[in-house]
Amino acid sequence: LVSGANYCFTVRAIKNVSDRITSSSNQVCITLDIPKRQDYSYNYRTTVQPGNTGVEEYFYADNTAEFLGFDIQRGTDPNSLSTIWFIPFDATANYYEYTDPGASPGTESYYYAIVGIDNCDLPADTMNISRTIFLEAEANTDRTNSLQWNSYEGWLGGVDSYNIYRSYDGPFEFLETVPNGQLSFLDNIEEIIIGEGNFCYYIEAVSGTGPPVGPLALPFDDILSRSNEACAKQNPNIFMPNAFMPEGINNIFKPVNLYVESSSYLFVIYNRWGEKLFETTNPNEGWNGSHAGKKDPQGAYVYYVQFVSSEGQTYSKSGSVTLIR
Repeated sequence: LVSGANYCFTVRAIKNVSDRITSSSNQVCITLDIPKRQDYSYNYRTTVQPGNTGVEEYFYADNTAEFLGFDIQRGTDPNSLSTIWFIPFDATANYYEYTDPGASPGTESYYYAIVGIDNCDLPADTMNISRTIFLEAEANTDRTNSLQWNSYEGWLGGVDSYNIYRSYDGPFEFLETVPNGQLSFLDNIEEIIIGEGNFCYYIEAVSGTGPPVGPLALPFDDILSRSNEACAKQNPNIFMPNAFMPEGINNIFKPVNLYVESSSYLFVIYNRWGEKLFETTNPNEGWNGSHAGKKDPQGAYVYYVQFVSSEGQTYSKSGSVTLIR
């Protein structure tokens, strides 16, 4: 069918007999007006918002198309998407964006499609379908964290690489770049002994170079798409020296704390008769082998450590330490 052409229609009935009797209707003619479709379009960025609060959708569209607007479709299966929003067409704009607050990107990956709705209120064009990145993080007992994620989908130039960002009880910082095709990472955290053991991550996909789009031949390369934020909680641990020398190099006795939540911390020293010699709620403080302004004699002393983790679990440890003079 050609828009602007004249088409005429007649209905003819034929009786199914040997002498072939027919009857024709009147003729009706129309000039066909087909709404102009898009010459170009691109769903160029789908990204998770910081804090997993929603998903942002960005697309580029031909502003000469005869459209009513665009349906935003979402789903966990690319073959079963549902319309969640409608954006009216704007003949003065090429760029559109939409924020989806109803998504839960911290629990699963989503597919998004942009469907152009023409002036006949019919679906005319569907842009490339995109998929968000869903990241999972798991803490291991060997003081490593395992990361795994799905690939970003939808870019004309594919994915060039993935950037990994990490935070531990603070802001996110760049950690590593891995090539396209690598969808897992093992983070060794042995050297990190501060903080409360809350390690959080997100992945950032970087687009490759694809074919140019539209009359301006826009490249749409180096586009970034962010994953959800996923956290791995390392269990706290305490290492206790078995001896110390107040006049030596190791002159303070205190626990070596890993990922201890400080607000509930308690460290106490007793002598062999059960007398309390030292107590602190500060993980950075230790016993110097004295109390009440006097040096304690060489011998064995009892320690007790207790704290509650950020997940509400109580940890405690007791034992003996030898003071050497």
